[in-house]
Amino acid sequence: MNYNLLLKTDEWKEKRNEILSRDNKTCQRCGFLQNDKTLTPSLTIEKKTFENSKLTFQKDQKILPNIVRFESLGLVFYCKTYLTEDNLKSTENYSMIINLVKKKKIEYPFQGSLLKDTRTNFFLTETVNESLKKYAQRKANDSSLEMDLEGIWFTPFSERIEYAKLTKSLHVHHKCYRKNQDIWDQNNEEYVTLCNVCHKIIHESNQIPFYDSKGINYKFRKPCTRCKGTRYLPQYSYVDNGICYKCNGYGYLN
Repeated sequence: MNYNLLLKTDEWKEKRNEILSRDNKTCQRCGFLQNDKTLTPSLTIEKKTFENSKLTFQKDQKILPNIVRFESLGLVFYCKTYLTEDNLKSTENYSMIINLVKKKKIEYPFQGSLLKDTRTNFFLTETVNESLKKYAQRKANDSSLEMDLEGIWFTPFSERIEYAKLTKSLHVHHKCYRKNQDIWDQNNEEYVTLCNVCHKIIHESNQIPFYDSKGINYKFRKPCTRCKGTRYLPQYSYVDNGICYKCNGYGYLN
């Protein structure tokens, strides 16, 4: 049975509801509830601004996306991105997406894996994105929210909806996978409730182990390049509940 079908079984639905209930239907990373519907603030970069700005791309081995350094009007912002310098289009608008979280909710780095991987994260450096923090606070217009230090992306304007917290967007995240063991038979401690945005962040910054029958980690799973490992595409929720067809809802390509 492929993973897409596993997610539709009564056994997994029961397990999923059990995890959601345990976590009070709340994202354990950012603190948003099941019924929250908050569009993530974004700073649109118009064509004219984009053409007159300086963008520098670099690869950071600590996280999956590239890093883009965006310099404009004397300000410097750093973002994660799946874009490269080669596929930028001067005819298209881009957005800087900023994820908002409940203030003082996140303890960085968030453990979304059993590997206890606490590698230094570029975006957690105090001097990074100071100007962006002030912008995000003004944009949020809510003193109970703050900028997610790891939730900053540079993306085409047309794709910004993928980075919004949507109603019924809670996912049950696997901290690990186990060979020859049904996903509903794994211990509850190996699952955590995340919103669709935080789920994306965890798969960008954590390696999820895949254990064999003896409990030995024998392979890292490469996240799907379409859904970024989250298994769902919220903007297509009206088709088969938004399951990603590229990975058949598994979240990984290998």
